Amino acid sequence: MRVLLTRPLAQSEGFAAQIRARYGEVVETAICPLVEIVFLPVEVDFSGFDAVVFTSQNGVAAYHRLGGPARLSAYCVGDRTAQAARGLGMEAFSADGDVRALNALVAKKANGAKLAHLSGRDVAGKIDGNITRIEAYYQAPVEPSPALQALLAHDDTLIVPLFSAQGARRFGAAIGQGTRAGLHAICMSKAVADQLDPAQFKEIRHDGPPTAKGMLDKMSDFFPP
Repeated sequence: MRVLLTRPLAQSEGFAAQIRARYGEVVETAICPLVEIVFLPVEVDFSGFDAVVFTSQNGVAAYHRLGGPARLSAYCVGDRTAQAARGLGMEAFSADGDVRALNALVAKKANGAKLAHLSGRDVAGKIDGNITRIEAYYQAPVEPSPALQALLAHDDTLIVPLFSAQGARRFGAAIGQGTRAGLHAICMSKAVADQLDPAQFKEIRHDGPPTAKGMLDKMSDFFPP
């Protein structure tokens, strides 16, 4: 039994570390990205903003690449994104949830502030408020690697965490017809799970909160303490 991680390399490595911290070194992970992050050469003057909104760690990385100042506060969708922002010296607040939770956080703490949202080209959900969206990166598809194809062709159990609808669609397309592995999808939400073909999976889970901790909790039946 393995956990198959198909997000961009940095996110996959980060979640693999969380899995090991939660369930121990005995859990084997395989990192086979189906997407890579490509940063866009935009120019941004951050002097006119009061704070920044981050809906992913990619947004934090883009902010750093663009020379974003540490003086601005950051409103972040989750704890890992907030930790990344704090790593830049920013005061960061975590919504510990999804876009709805982030909107509630922004409404409570940044009402009226002029906000910059460092985002990708594809955004799941709208951020409310006095906000300027800046497309700073995009996700480029990656062809399934030989390592991924070998895993899918092997008669084994694979636990597959899927964090976004786009990621679920990409994995569904990568599965193909020759898959022998028993696939168990762990989805961030029902919206993610709805992108999958149930016939291709032994099980699809989407219960629990839409957070990294919630994703780890969903794996507990496979890796009991």
